[in-house]
Amino acid sequence: LKNRLLQLITNMLESGGGSSSRAKLLLSSIRNKEIGLTRHFVQNLQCPKPLFTSKVTAENFSFWSCPELEIARQLTIMDFEKFKNIKATECLNQAWSKANRTKLAPNIVNMIDQFNRVSSWVQYTILTEREINKRAAMYK
Repeated sequence: LKNRLLQLITNMLESGGGSSSRAKLLLSSIRNKEIGLTRHFVQNLQCPKPLFTSKVTAENFSFWSCPELEIARQLTIMDFEKFKNIKATECLNQAWSKANRTKLAPNIVNMIDQFNRVSSWVQYTILTEREINKRAAMYK
């Protein structure tokens, strides 16, 4: 079956049909699997120690008490947790913008939703600050 599929893909590429880019992608994917190439993520890395000096909870968290580098680290960790789940097929034909996007590209939709939540949080944090100098400092 695999040989027949490879022959079909090769024929598509030789004929120069309209789906040659997809055929190349499929052929590349099959060949990578044959030689054992897969998508790997590095795991068990030592993360840097948090920059907090005190125990922070949701109740006592303050934007001003958190070093900006730590915010960047935590946002990166959150984003990577979403990003690592995205499958290549979710990126095809802008699947995330279709009516059935949650079925076609659930992980991209999750990442977009997270981006929107973080953007709203940043907006809220800036706009609810009463002191104009602190608001300006947040904006920088």
